[in-house]
Amino acid sequence: MKRKVIQLILIIIILLVEQKVFAVDSNIQINVDKSELVIGEEGKVSITLPNINIASFTLEIYYNHDNLDYISGPETSNETQNRIIYTWTDNTAKGKTNIKIEPFVFKAVAGKLAQINVTGEFYDKDGNKLNIEPQIFNWNISDEIQTQNVEGNFDKTNADLDILRLSHEGIIPQFDKDITEYYITVDTSVEDIDVEAVAVNPNAKINISGSGKISLGKNTITISVTSEDGTKSKSYKIYVTKTDNLEKANANLETLAIRQGTLTPEFSELQRTEYRTEIDSNVETIDILAIPQNQNAKVTIKKDDIMKVGDNKVYVNVLAEDGITNRKYTVTVHRRSEEEQKVYTEEQEEQIEKAEQLIDTISNEINENIVTDEVKEEQQNEERNNIIIIIIACIIFAIVIFIIVKNKMYKKL
Repeated sequence: MKRKVIQLILIIIILLVEQKVFAVDSNIQINVDKSELVIGEEGKVSITLPNINIASFTLEIYYNHDNLDYISGPETSNETQNRIIYTWTDNTAKGKTNIKIEPFVFKAVAGKLAQINVTGEFYDKDGNKLNIEPQIFNWNISDEIQTQNVEGNFDKTNADLDILRLSHEGIIPQFDKDITEYYITVDTSVEDIDVEAVAVNPNAKINISGSGKISLGKNTITISVTSEDGTKSKSYKIYVTKTDNLEKANANLETLAIRQGTLTPEFSELQRTEYRTEIDSNVETIDILAIPQNQNAKVTIKKDDIMKVGDNKVYVNVLAEDGITNRKYTVTVHRRSEEEQKVYTEEQEEQIEKAEQLIDTISNEINENIVTDEVKEEQQNEERNNIIIIIIACIIFAIVIFIIVKNKMYKKL
């Protein structure tokens, strides 16, 4: 009898204090326009978030830098090395479902399996973190360069390169068909450099010179491209420094900035040498900060004293400590016209207004949540006190029953 009473008490306690937990658990969806890529071919990736109300998130996309080049992505996305970061916030602060982010464009550069890993942090309109599982997609890349459709409808006047790769790593900046000057520093063990160059039009003619015997000091490899119809030509140059002291041959910048504007894309020590920025229409002169990685390197800046309305070229040249190796950085400074400045100012004011509205909305919701939380806390305290009273009453009741039963058994004896 005593054991049954104790079991009854435990069952009552468990039923009174039992709580239910609800969690959001779903997956990211990765969609591609092509299941397989051939070297030199571009592919598009879109990300779809599950049918869950999401108010803000930060998405991170990791990819194989050795097999894929990142070409472009939607606004508010930024790329650093092998990671792309994309941020989003719902302006209404109410949240949205079935959010689709696209396109992220990649180019296949090597024949292997390329992995894309998508993860992130996600929050609902109340600021609660959502548990959305990351996803991985494997992109098959053929190890053969795309040469099919050689008789296809190609632009016969095109003299651009589509692919440029070297047998040694370290080329700066990353290849872009519109960038014609590249740099690489190698040690004394390197005797020659193999160059792989593929034109956008497979019927264009390519001539490579200077890639054979690499001498100590500065060398120049030239890739000349002549269009199919012979009307246009384009020359890409790779400046190769062969040295027994890599530090003295360091001609990289540690810092590059313009006080009157923000560089686009964000300055990268190794990946880019060409940048762009915009300045206000009333700004005539600019201040440039250029600091080399090697403090013994020399930096020279070539620019006009007065920035004209429109595009202005600024050249930053770094001469390494060895006196041989150099690197040229180019910044296109666009000074807005009065009309462009007016449009820019209106857009900025609109963005500020939206931001203020969003802040007010979030602040009001936070205040409402605080009041709601206080009411909930009072209710929880009241419920907790009631539970304690019930438990105590149950214990007293059980003790009384136990005493009564014990007295009856004693009388029978």
